[in-house]
Amino acid sequence: MILFAAMKQITQKHRNLAICYCIAVLAFSSILPNADAASNSQKTCLWRIQSDNTTAYIQGSIHLLSKDAYPLPPQIEQAFATSDQVILEMDLAVMNDPMTQIEMLTKGMLPTGQTLTDILKPETIDLISKCSKNIGMNIIAFERYKPWMILMVLSATKLQSLGFSPENGIDFYFYKRAVSLNKKIVGLETMNEQLALFDNIVGKDQDAFVEQGLEDFMTIGDDIDSIIKAWRVGDLDKLNAILLKNMHKYPELHDILILNRNKNWMKTIEKTMKSGTTTMIIVGAGHLSGKGGLIQLLKNKNYKLEQL
Repeated sequence: MILFAAMKQITQKHRNLAICYCIAVLAFSSILPNADAASNSQKTCLWRIQSDNTTAYIQGSIHLLSKDAYPLPPQIEQAFATSDQVILEMDLAVMNDPMTQIEMLTKGMLPTGQTLTDILKPETIDLISKCSKNIGMNIIAFERYKPWMILMVLSATKLQSLGFSPENGIDFYFYKRAVSLNKKIVGLETMNEQLALFDNIVGKDQDAFVEQGLEDFMTIGDDIDSIIKAWRVGDLDKLNAILLKNMHKYPELHDILILNRNKNWMKTIEKTMKSGTTTMIIVGAGHLSGKGGLIQLLKNKNYKLEQL
């Protein structure tokens, strides 16, 4: 969704809201049209990357989808079938560990004795209250949550009400298939790295982080159709404009959540391109677009890229 912190359980009430808000602006992404909407002749959000001795694929992910998203276009399925390993933002195996879920929930709570009024401006709290009411929740339920946890719960709840599920997202879809086929799974980040990143963001500018996230929350319904069309054909310019439109107002957050992570991920991707192992790389679609996006970073390294 930013780091790719994903999470299988927030509270008992929200146990099925699995992918963490992470990349705040990406979590709501889209619902993909079914069946014959895409064909071999139509480009998708998938690129083939080639070095002297290695072929890899990089797939822009939609982290929450509906069942109507499947089957996927054949070129995406073929890329997976020919890959010996899958690289995800995070190895989702940790989501099945009860201790991980407890740790996630614990780290999402404010220190004892602290409430939202101690760390956020009144106007920011009013905005949270407004968005909470929009999905039938009361801000009182969030008194002890850290801002990033609030954003995660609000976004996941809203998306679920619209028919989206992380279990139907591209990440979980290919993760489950990779497990069943005994393909190697590699994570670009760990859960602890993602949680630490959230806390660092909150420590820098909590109000800006919440405002940016809630701006995306409030425009989910209006943006879905445009995101669908852009994602289906891999239109990175359009995806960049829509998915990151509010984040561009907060350049420091954009650097932390998107650009810096892309640079770090390139280290693993470049090792992969020297390994001789055919690999499918799956990351949030918002990480592919723009000057600091992974597609441009790969081109800068003179890899041969072809959109499929």
